[in-house]
Amino acid sequence: MATLPLAAAALSALADGPNWVRESELAVAGDLAVPEASEMVLDLRTVFPVAKLKDEPALRNFAYSAVGWGLDPVSDATRTVTITAQSGTLANGAFSSDGSAAATVLAATTGRGTADWNLQAVSKKVCRLSHVVRKNGTPDESATLIGFLDFTHVSDAAASQQDVEAAVLAAVTHEIAVVQDADAPWQPADSSSARSGLATDAGLAPGTRTATSFAFNGCGVLRYEYRLTGGTLEVSVDGASAESFSGRAAEWVPRRIAFAEHGAHEVVFAYTAAGGGATAAIRDVRWEEPDRCERAFAGEGKLCFDLAEGVRTPRRLRDVLPFEYSSTNWIGDVAGVGAASVAKVTVVALAGTDPDVRNWTDEVPGTSAELVKRSGEDSVKWKPAKGVWKATFDVLNDGTGVHRETALFDLRDSRGGGFALILK
Repeated sequence: MATLPLAAAALSALADGPNWVRESELAVAGDLAVPEASEMVLDLRTVFPVAKLKDEPALRNFAYSAVGWGLDPVSDATRTVTITAQSGTLANGAFSSDGSAAATVLAATTGRGTADWNLQAVSKKVCRLSHVVRKNGTPDESATLIGFLDFTHVSDAAASQQDVEAAVLAAVTHEIAVVQDADAPWQPADSSSARSGLATDAGLAPGTRTATSFAFNGCGVLRYEYRLTGGTLEVSVDGASAESFSGRAAEWVPRRIAFAEHGAHEVVFAYTAAGGGATAAIRDVRWEEPDRCERAFAGEGKLCFDLAEGVRTPRRLRDVLPFEYSSTNWIGDVAGVGAASVAKVTVVALAGTDPDVRNWTDEVPGTSAELVKRSGEDSVKWKPAKGVWKATFDVLNDGTGVHRETALFDLRDSRGGGFALILK
């Protein structure tokens, strides 16, 4: 079969047969021309297996038509056709998408002809191919054709980016960008199982170097596990060598890398092959940032602001950083503020039973503390304790309050020993 399977389905339009009449009813004028007989082999399988990507007949000469499949094409320049491929699974005749973006086999075109699908990487799954005809942009359902290609056992395909990420990243992680080696990409250790890990090619020649890198932003901890059956695995962090492993580690070994500085980071795993079938593998890579801690940084000083909304619930007590204050609310022209204005920051513990702590109003006796009361702008540290706390920022003029803002901290589940907070 040298054409797309769904094109074979379109041939049914030619197989409806003529309107039969009696021989005696035929009016014959002159000689009848008898057409020559010909044979065509059609492969009418629903699913076509793909053995390889290079020089694969199943990926060549996909038939398409925006103008019908009859001997005389429809004359309509407003009709276009596209072919797309969606990966997923096919079971008992039912197709389920894997949620990835559909690939374009044939971009919107007019007329009819054949097209090839040139692939370098593919998910080892079943792809549903959809031949969709549109007239003035509106799909013509009567011309929609469906076919399936099975890439499950393809032998020479590099894993898709989606499969790479599914193999190496943890089930839950903050955002990480995975970049593969262009010449010797690492591949899923088990293409049929998610999070099986990425492994180097066992056939690499001794001394061959290949690398996979991970890029992410923020501050926190990068966790991963590695396995090594020979050769050397070097780990570099932000361009500097961090650690190196050699010899054998047949079982998965967990590791962690801490990043105290907020910013853009890159961790590179570079493997130097030893030959003899030895490989390196990594899995369960996850980037952990402080929970519910949103930060913005500016300049070389890495000034940190708390941008979280609502009740603040940091994972650790030390995630609560100093309060910033200003006796003019940082703008210098607050109504009613004079030269003698002062800023006051206070904290007090709250008590209540409502599941929503925003409804708590009862202050716990003996817990109120005045952290600062002075003119100017600066910051003041607070040593928080477990519980629910309300922080209040006041701008006072001659003892009279002219501006007030509050923030709530739910520290009941926070671990002991920060948000940088501007009460604004």
